[in-house]
Amino acid sequence: MVQPNETFDLLSKLLTEKMMRLTPEQKSIRQKYDELYEHVTKQIARKLDASVYEGKTNLMLQLEQLLKRIEFFTRFPKVANTKIVTVYGSAKEAKHFFEQILSPEDVELIRMNTNVPTIIYRDEQMNDIHSLNTLGNMETLEVDDYKEANTDLYKKNVDIRRLIQLYQLATTDTIHNTTFVYLPKFSLKEQEMYSLLHQLGESAIIFIDEKGMWKREVQTLLKYRQVKEIHLLASTTELDEVQQFATQIADCIVVHAYEDDMYEWFETMDTPSYNTAFEELINEHIMMYSTSIEALLQQQNRLIQNMRKDILNTSDEEAAELLRTLSNKLKKDNKDVKNNHETLMQDIQTVMDLAKQLDSLIRSQTNVKHSMVTKTTPYITKHMVSLILSLIDNDDLTNARRYIVNLEKLGFCYIRAFDIYIKSIKGSAISAAELDYIKRNGLQQEISRIQLKLWTQLQMDLDILHNLQDLYGKSYDPNVLYELGLAYECTNEVKKAQDYYWRAANLGQFEAAKRLINYVDKNNIRDMEKLADLMIPEANYYVGMYYLHKDRGYKKAVAALKMAAAYEHMGAIKELSKLEYINYVKVRKKDADKAANMLDSLIFLHQYLLDNGEGDEDISERLGKLFYWNKYFRKAEPLLERCNTAEAQFLCGKIYQYGNDYAQDLPKAKIFFERAKELGHPYANNEYRKVEGWIQSNQSKERYSATRSYASTSYTSSSSSSSKKGCFLTTATCVALDKPDNCEEIMAYKAYRDNNLAKDGDGEQLIIEYYRIAPLLVETIDAKPNAKEIYVYLYNKYIKVGYAYLQQKDMRQAKKTYIDMVRELCEKYDIEPLIKDEEIQL
Repeated sequence: MVQPNETFDLLSKLLTEKMMRLTPEQKSIRQKYDELYEHVTKQIARKLDASVYEGKTNLMLQLEQLLKRIEFFTRFPKVANTKIVTVYGSAKEAKHFFEQILSPEDVELIRMNTNVPTIIYRDEQMNDIHSLNTLGNMETLEVDDYKEANTDLYKKNVDIRRLIQLYQLATTDTIHNTTFVYLPKFSLKEQEMYSLLHQLGESAIIFIDEKGMWKREVQTLLKYRQVKEIHLLASTTELDEVQQFATQIADCIVVHAYEDDMYEWFETMDTPSYNTAFEELINEHIMMYSTSIEALLQQQNRLIQNMRKDILNTSDEEAAELLRTLSNKLKKDNKDVKNNHETLMQDIQTVMDLAKQLDSLIRSQTNVKHSMVTKTTPYITKHMVSLILSLIDNDDLTNARRYIVNLEKLGFCYIRAFDIYIKSIKGSAISAAELDYIKRNGLQQEISRIQLKLWTQLQMDLDILHNLQDLYGKSYDPNVLYELGLAYECTNEVKKAQDYYWRAANLGQFEAAKRLINYVDKNNIRDMEKLADLMIPEANYYVGMYYLHKDRGYKKAVAALKMAAAYEHMGAIKELSKLEYINYVKVRKKDADKAANMLDSLIFLHQYLLDNGEGDEDISERLGKLFYWNKYFRKAEPLLERCNTAEAQFLCGKIYQYGNDYAQDLPKAKIFFERAKELGHPYANNEYRKVEGWIQSNQSKERYSATRSYASTSYTSSSSSSSKKGCFLTTATCVALDKPDNCEEIMAYKAYRDNNLAKDGDGEQLIIEYYRIAPLLVETIDAKPNAKEIYVYLYNKYIKVGYAYLQQKDMRQAKKTYIDMVRELCEKYDIEPLIKDEEIQL
């Protein structure tokens, strides 16, 4: 019987506050860990706190958990690089298993322990027991101390679980490269050490119990841990039932009879594992942060660039000033985010370097030969799976298959899942057997992601979706959250779908934000503004239209509409074209320079809509009027003619009434004015009567000329019609020489016609005759194969010479030069003029 003083001595030993004496190597490991811990909990934590990353709290928790994992290997470096197998069950069940693995003495030690997690590993140099107490200190225990702690203290109602976190059993009688972690049935599962050991296991051993608790344990392992294999130990009578369950739920489950030789099995599977890849583990947690922040910076930079374009193109000074203010604020915010991100990534690189050094120090203390360790981890596997899925999604099957081959070499046993996913992406039918394979192995995290991606196509059971939610619901990967949203949308669980879409959208998932437009109430301006801030064109359009009809909301409306227009939202472009047109009309007659600056962008907006099939009658009419007001009559006429509005028809009538860039056609003008009159134009009736009078006057002249050998080919008018006619022959010549239709020569001749020739005694007749003959001459020349040479000849001999006379104010010689040109062409092309030489006044 243990005496009270002996019990007190034992408790003192178990609860020692003394640190074990460390070897120089152990000191180096501990110092490096302390340096790593300091960097993470101070520098990283401080900069993360200042970051705009939404998942920063969760990221810091993940890094703190990782520090605990790293600390475990600093305390137990012999475990590093061994394959860790967790054993769950009662002491009786564990005893039966360990009898095949350990010496009888070690099995007896396992049997005594029913409460405290124990790690068991091979060590050729020592065979001893250590305890790690709840104060975090290690103590070497004699066998008698260990027995007393697990038997006599229990009899004295002392709960050993409150004193000891973990036992360490080093032995020479176990499998070389494998560490067994025994988690007794009555361990305190809420303790951090239990949770850590539970997560470390790559493989697991579970004993079949009568109450069926083993099934729940299997499902929990598959759902929340990245185990490569689960070994179920059953009695002979239970084998068939257990095997059937295993076949249905996952391929990674291996069923054994208690009588099987487990030592031989594990010896064949005894391969080292690279479980100290701390640098890789840190990168695993940091990757999502880095991706999210860089995506945010790119998004904000695109927004700033679009704002710059809008500032340059807008003619609205108030809107430009608002955009400038928003752009400056965004630039400042972006700069702050970028600076914090860059310094944080520098600190993270320092942490990764320290982790790499610590990994090297720990591995130097292991019993595993470094050459035997394959540098792959569940995390590397996870990354490769994500990479392969991404390559498949981007149709890069060549590289995807290359990585699939590499993953297969690393022992990944779900290669078939990729083939099924590729078939689905290509639109091929998925067989019932393939669907069953995906369903059956879906609790494995690698396969579960494929389940999630295929959800909308395969429409699996709702309980599978709930499992996927358990796995990924707390993820900060925007694509995963978006896929969850899609899955719940397919099941008509709209509220959950919206929740995941919002979370994904806030992390920069553009497609998720676009989906939310279908659910957000258009009148809920707050939610719409949230989506608008995420650069969703439709949301910016709704926000713009909302504020357009609010007092003092014009600036905000225009800014939002410009955001939407920058992403080619046709509704926004239409509204902006209308607003810009209204502003143009206001300034057209008041400020010619400002109107001229607005014109190009305004024409571009309207033409863009027409070119993209978005032009309605209003768009056509506005663009036609813009061309008309700026004397681009040939561009204006077809746009206006198609519009069944009074103003459009009236302007078409004006074009043909005065022959603006077209041959004068009074009957056609009359038709347009008649339509405009019917549609209610206030001035159409006056113009209609005027044109009708001109036609009657011209018909009288035609009757007078009826005895001549030719007939008039065009209607002409009185002097009232001369003030706005074009210069057909001059224009045709200059345009043929690649000059603009408002070049100096054309404008000079037009000015001469209106200001000088029209006032000459014969000017009215000459102008009327010219507009009869000129279209015929241009049509005849254009039909010639050497038309360009003819125009060059006319320009050099007549147009250029006449223009020089106009510059010198020699109107007589300019008139004579032009008449000589027309006379030469009439003789050449057999066109007889109505006016004789003797009637011309020079």
